[in-house]
Amino acid sequence: MIFSKKITLVYNVINLLKNIFLLSIVFFFCKLVNLQAMQQSAITAEKHQWQKSSRTIDLEARFLREEELIHTVELALTQYKNIQLVNLQDHAVKLAADLPNQLQVTVVIDAFRAFTTAAYVLEQHPNSYRITTKSEVIARLASACKHPLLIGKSERGAALAYDIPNSPTRVAELSVTGRSVLHRTEAGAKGIFLAQNADIILVAGFVNAEATAEYIRKLVNPKITLAPMGHEATTPSLEDHVCALSIATLINNEKITIEKFIPALRKGSGSYFFSQDQWQYPHEDFKRCLEMGQPSFAIQAIIKKDYAILRRCQ
Repeated sequence: MIFSKKITLVYNVINLLKNIFLLSIVFFFCKLVNLQAMQQSAITAEKHQWQKSSRTIDLEARFLREEELIHTVELALTQYKNIQLVNLQDHAVKLAADLPNQLQVTVVIDAFRAFTTAAYVLEQHPNSYRITTKSEVIARLASACKHPLLIGKSERGAALAYDIPNSPTRVAELSVTGRSVLHRTEAGAKGIFLAQNADIILVAGFVNAEATAEYIRKLVNPKITLAPMGHEATTPSLEDHVCALSIATLINNEKITIEKFIPALRKGSGSYFFSQDQWQYPHEDFKRCLEMGQPSFAIQAIIKKDYAILRRCQ
């Protein structure tokens, strides 16, 4: 009897140890699977974080590069003592402080794309060409015109329908001759109104940089101010600064090539022209906006209260 109980006890102990062993194996494999899942999750999270960090670094590098190039252009412009480069915020203040007995000439620059578009419009000899910053002004002027051409797009809060975007390519596709053209743009038009204290206001992009410089060279003792308007007239842009440098060098009878800036422009603000929205930003605009000498004539802006008239310089 006692022997039988001992055998039963041993058997139970063996079964208990067996079960403990099996449970240990199951626990070990569960823990191993869970650990592998956690490691994979950590690796995936780290990979996503690296990718996000990499994209951030790329973007920061792009903007840093553009800022460096803009700074380089600004330094290059300091060698021209007969020309001043103005910041957007203090533009009107500086003009008002200049000597009154000197002819004040301000060149407002918007290469991507307002004043490139303007050159393409004026090349076709419209009946009239007016530019402003507000859709309500465009609507008022349009109500008094027969078959006007509305260029641009509505600002936030406005709902006016425009015929074509602010694009030289879209202008080139139309017949503008004899039509009344009404153009809404933010940066370029704002720059015109900021320059209201100048005796002569010129507007320019790369297309008419040479003609603008030639016009200025014929003036007697001008005080020349270059106003690159940048992105929405809020932050500097490489294209407008390079255009300013182009005009400054041409005024001083020097040569300049912009080819070295094109890769940075292609990756920066020019990238819009290679997006999916080809109606608003056709890729042909990139080439047209950087093509110097075509069309080629200086353009003057004459302010009329809440809009300005653009016309070829005589």
